[in-house]
Amino acid sequence: MCCVGRFLDWPEDALSEVSIKLMEDEENVGDADAKANVCKVFVIIHKSVVDMSQKMYLQVKRKNYVTPTSYLEFAKG
Repeated sequence: MCCVGRFLDWPEDALSEVSIKLMEDEENVGDADAKANVCKVFVIIHKSVVDMSQKMYLQVKRKNYVTPTSYLEFAKG
């Protein structure tokens, strides 16, 4: 039996491209500049959660998995 011990992190440009694609049809955000800024915030928040999850593991030995699915759900919300 095999299991994955760690999910691979997405690079920032991939996170950005995904959020841009998800925001294409969004009408309640504003103009293109506003959408681009929201997408940048999505990436910053996701990367911050990844970093804090690593710090948490080092301090309390408790894992918090941040997956591509969690990013997609966050960006869709």
